[in-house]
This record gives sequence, structure tokens and C-alpha cells, in this order.
Amino acid sequence: MGYGPETRKHARSRWIVAVYVAVAIFVVGALVAVVMSFAAQRSPEPDPTDTPPPTGDVTPVTPPSETSEPGEPSPVPTSGPIDPGGPLDNQDPHPADWANETQIRVYTFGSSSCPARLDRVEVVAADEITVHFDGSYGNQVCTMDYVGKEHIVDVPEEASGRPLMVRVLVEQ
Repeated sequence: MGYGPETRKHARSRWIVAVYVAVAIFVVGALVAVVMSFAAQRSPEPDPTDTPPPTGDVTPVTPPSETSEPGEPSPVPTSGPIDPGGPLDNQDPHPADWANETQIRVYTFGSSSCPARLDRVEVVAADEITVHFDGSYGNQVCTMDYVGKEHIVDVPEEASGRPLMVRVLVEQ
């Protein structure tokens, strides 16, 4: 016994409905994926009027003594309160000290996979400079560790005053 034309018509209608539903689900899924990818790319920029200006540490840096050998690092000062977020061994971490007569050693702290990058050195006065670092990595995933990074920075010739005040700014 075979199927009649009415049964075949209903079976064909069910297949057509199933195909339409599958196509609709695919189109909706594709639209959601496109909208989500655009939303992830266009993350809202922070309003510059709402964010406070970056703060920096100001440290007087005294040149190495005449008795030390050129290129020999000057000791990190150990007076003052201990910064709990800094290096161990009970040292007070200053953001900068002298590496030699023309360079300073600047320390930044943060993620080891996304360290701050030296951006520029700005001479504020003959005895003061500002060292700018770029710490923004956008949407890159960074580790949640907290480590120190040493940067050797050339002191501009215009900054000839001693002691030299060093302001370190890490801009996010």
C-alpha cells in the first residue's frame, strides 16, 4: 500500500518548514556573531574628563660619588618607609637611581607579560625630568604577577642640574 498524494504533500511541507527554521537559526546566529565582534572592537573609550591625571613618583637622584668606578651602580637608598609592593630585602624602592654619569636606572612594577614601555623623556627644568612610560596593552591578556623591571634611560644634556629630580609616569 502506497502513500497518497495528501500524505506526500504533508511530508514535503514538514521538510520545507524544517529547512526554513534551520536557515533562520543560522542567520540569527551569524548576525549575533557579527554584532558581538563589532562590539568587542569598539569598546568604549574612557572619557578623559572623568579620569584623574596620572600620578607619578618624584625622586631626587644624586650622582654617583667620585670614588665609585664608572659604570658601577650606585646603591639604592634605604632610608624612609618600606613600600610593601616593592622588592624584598627591606629596601625602599625608589623609581630611579644613577647607572653611570649619563644614564639613570628607572624601575617600574607590574605584570611580567605586559611591562611598561619607555615612551619619552621630558626635561622640565635643568634639575628635573619626567620619564613617561606606556603601560597600555589594550585588550591583551596579561599575567597577574607583580614584578619589577629595570630600564636604563639616557639623561638629556639639558638636564645638567644635580641632584636631579626624576618623575616617573606610567600612563595606562
